[in-house]
Amino acid sequence: HSIEFSSQSALTKLLHPVQVRIHGPVVQDFVYNFIQRWNHAKLANNSVRKRYIMVFPSSTGSGSGLGSSSPISRLPLSQSIASVMESSSSLLDTMSASSSSSSSLENSASGSTNIDPASLNYTCNCQVVRSVTDWSAGVPTENSIYKAMLGTPISSRELSLSLTLTHSNRVIDDHIYQAKHYIYIENQYFISCVYSTVPKNKVAFALYHRIRRAILRGETFRVYAFIPTFPAVNVNNHDAHIIKWVYKTINRKKTSLLQLLAAEFPHVALDEYISFYSLRTWDRTDACVGDEYLTEQVYIHSKLMIVDDLVAIIGSANINDRSMRGSRDSELSVVIQDKLLVPNDMNGVSVLVGKAVLALRLRL
Repeated sequence: HSIEFSSQSALTKLLHPVQVRIHGPVVQDFVYNFIQRWNHAKLANNSVRKRYIMVFPSSTGSGSGLGSSSPISRLPLSQSIASVMESSSSLLDTMSASSSSSSSLENSASGSTNIDPASLNYTCNCQVVRSVTDWSAGVPTENSIYKAMLGTPISSRELSLSLTLTHSNRVIDDHIYQAKHYIYIENQYFISCVYSTVPKNKVAFALYHRIRRAILRGETFRVYAFIPTFPAVNVNNHDAHIIKWVYKTINRKKTSLLQLLAAEFPHVALDEYISFYSLRTWDRTDACVGDEYLTEQVYIHSKLMIVDDLVAIIGSANINDRSMRGSRDSELSVVIQDKLLVPNDMNGVSVLVGKAVLALRLRL
């Protein structure tokens, strides 16, 4: 991580993001999402109806990654966004066929320097997932990011209306429950529940049962969760409220993840199964005297989950109800599953892992 100093010789806010650049047929889904949301915002807001134009794909696909054979690009320009949504069901089979080929991607993690860009190109199966609802996209609530993490089946109606058209039966899987070796999480928030009614999302519930299964079976299994020390730079009342819910999820409540595990397995060292981390950095400035150093957290702003070096979910969704439920904040992510497998050791055993996902993890 690079370090910058303000005029007061104090460390500025340091960010740890993770981005991914994708090429290939799955780009159609990103374009579809943009068109759908743009046109819905225009039609739903009287104050901007006349100021902004409706957006439709170019018939040539110039600059968009879409060719004239794309099912999206063949939509008649006279169609409104409402009729576009009605047509999505009929487009399902065509788009699934046209987008079923693999996409190439480049991954990028903060702090990477002097790396040959060609070495970062990989061919993978990619599935776009999102959180949208009637107010944000004019569609029934979709929370396919959440379902991609937990593996809840997507209904046929939601599939016909949603963006998740490409590999819904192949890439979206119960990644937390089916993890064999480890789950690696980076997220700005960790607000969930195991058995409580609030929050509503069950990410912690899925982690609890996967860890519980590992303990009962005597498996070597790890969950690594990286979250910020504080959810924002200034610890004000709003941030303190968020911190309270993060701790309630982890260990400061009888129904929290760690307290439930400790109650059921009092003689088990839980840190052999799950651990939470934050990032910090340090440096010296001219203002430092003697052995003085400046230190500051590296703010984890990424929203990433890696499972067994085989699958990665990268996007904008935090682990909280606002991102997970679909009816609140709108989010966009991509599920990446490797096509090229390479051998690697896990717990002293040689297993096959994804070349792209392994490379991403090693660069974090």
